[in-house]
Amino acid sequence: KMHEAAFKRGAQRVLSTIVIDDRRDKAVTIKSKVASVKRRLRRGRSK
Repeated sequence: KMHEAAFKRGAQRVLSTIVIDDRRDKAVTIKSKVASVKRRLRRGRSK
């Protein structure tokens, strides 16, 4: 729907890229993802 909407608004060319990362080997929660991002941001600042 999003891809088609661009054409309906007058676009002559539309590029859509879809990435699906589906991990099932361990339980991942949004809380653990946020914690991971915060750790990475702290490491980046200390460099």
